[in-house]
Formats: sequence, structure tokens, C-alpha cells
Amino acid sequence: SGVGAIVVAIGSMIAGLVAVTRKSMEFGKSMSTLEGILGAQGTSAAMEALSEDAQRLGSVTEWTATQVAGLQTELARGGFSPSEIIESTEAILNLASATGISLDEAAQMVATTTKAMGLEISEASRVVDVLALTANSSTQTITDLGESMKIAMPIAKGLGIDLELVGASLGILADNGLKGSIAGTGFNRVASELNKTFGGDFVSNLEQFSAAIGEFETDSEKMIYIEKTVGRIGIKS
Repeated sequence: SGVGAIVVAIGSMIAGLVAVTRKSMEFGKSMSTLEGILGAQGTSAAMEALSEDAQRLGSVTEWTATQVAGLQTELARGGFSPSEIIESTEAILNLASATGISLDEAAQMVATTTKAMGLEISEASRVVDVLALTANSSTQTITDLGESMKIAMPIAKGLGIDLELVGASLGILADNGLKGSIAGTGFNRVASELNKTFGGDFVSNLEQFSAAIGEFETDSEKMIYIEKTVGRIGIKS
């Protein structure tokens, strides 16, 4: 009946209002937590900017504003400033969406990679591009890649090897059955030993190594030279 339809409509309206109110309260609680963690950095202007960014991203990505606020909070716990949080949040959301990992995992991976490679927070999008492309274009998961990267990055940074080259190298190793910590260890051994032997940048060292291998006629001679230069782990890599 007409009365029944009105009752149903009013019930639906009330339910909708309750849901919106609940979401608003959850978002407000998340922002209060973020403000507390930021401390003196959580000025009115900073909180307004963070709130606006969370709501914007909540409307244009698969993540809700409250989830974005939760990510902002985790970044704040990691020592990110308000401006650094705003600079990196969207890139981290994109990594989580592209690879299927949680926001916490994505945040930790981007933060770790950025800091370990000595990059600026403003380069978070670059980090995400490399991580997502490497994981999705090779036979490894983003978790495998994360394990490899943790081991490879200190040596890579020390030798001045670009993030893109690290990613490409670990992708190739994964396609050849070497993943996780094994790939990271192998990369380190090859990069370090070639640097000792040839002393150039990573690419030129690989080129010189390849040319040196080509000077031997038999496979056994080549293998002896490779093992002598980079060791057994390097042979696998």
C-alpha cells in the first residue's frame, strides 16, 4: 500500500543516514588518532590538508576515506611529516591496488625502499612503478620481491646502482628460479665482486664480465672463470 511504501522509504532513508553518520564518525576518529601521532606537526592547516586528501582519494580510488586515513596514520608512525604523507599516499594506494597486498604492507615496502635507496619521498611514485612493474612482469610475488630488495638495496645504494637496474636484475633472477633472499644474496655477490674486478658502474661491469667470458673457448673454462670471479652463488645468479 501507499503507507507501506512510505514506511519502507523512510526506513531506507534512516538506514542510509545511520551508515553515513557511522562512516563520518569512523573517519573523524581516524583523523584524531593521526593528529595525536603527529604531535606538534599536526597543526590545523596540516590536518585540514590531510583530511581533504584522504577524502579526495577515498572518492577516486577503491579505498575508503577512513582506510586512507589509516594509511596516513601508519606513515606518521613511521616518521613521515604531513607533507611527506600527502606526497606518498596516492602512490602507496596504487601499489596495493596493483599487487593485491594490504595498505600496511605497501606502506612498509615503499617507505623501506625509498629510505634504503636514499631517495626523496617525492619519488614514491617512481618506487611504486618499479616495484609493481618488476613483480607483475616476472615470475615472483611482490612479497618475494620485497625480500630480495631488503637484501640487495644496501649494496645497490653503496655502489650507486639505480633502483630500476636493481628491479630489472631481480626480475631476471626470478624468471630463472631465484627469488626472495636467494636472489638478493646472489645480486649482492655479483655486484660486489664485479665492482672489485672491473671497478666501473654496474652496467659496464656486466659488459666487461660478459666480454671476458667470451674469450674462453670451452664451457668448462668459462665456468671456472665465472666461479673464480663471482663465486658459486654468483654462478647461479
